[in-house]
Amino acid sequence: MSLYTVDRLAAGPFLDICAGSGITGFEALSRGAPQVVFIEVDGQMARSIRVAAKAFGISEYVKVIKGDVRRCLKRVNGAFEDHQRAACGFLDPPFIQGLAGELLAKLDQARGLFAPDALVIVRTPDELPAALDSFALIERRKSKRAPLWLYQASAAN
Repeated sequence: MSLYTVDRLAAGPFLDICAGSGITGFEALSRGAPQVVFIEVDGQMARSIRVAAKAFGISEYVKVIKGDVRRCLKRVNGAFEDHQRAACGFLDPPFIQGLAGELLAKLDQARGLFAPDALVIVRTPDELPAALDSFALIERRKSKRAPLWLYQASAAN
């Protein structure tokens, strides 16, 4: 499976971490993701995602977890249909110095959350490591405000 194909989205659930409005997760659904699990700490934003999913008629494909990523990853595993693991994830935390690295480290420690070869994209202006126990950096894409860091999950994940 190519790194950049829509087939990757169709391979399994999409995890939208620090989801905000949920726009990234909704876009993933529109491009073939079979399910999206949103993690959002702000209660109002989490409710807005649920309301939007209902309005779009896609509630059955959406799970919203209201919580801090650092403390709710065990609930995420239970949210995936048929005990699947995420095929793709997008982490877009607030631009607070060091937060992206801290959250990426938590994802790295969350065994069984991502499928082998899953793609995990992190949007942050911070510098991130080239490798962790479960993820290897495969590309860094520059942008004006915050680069995208593309990681691939290892088979041992």
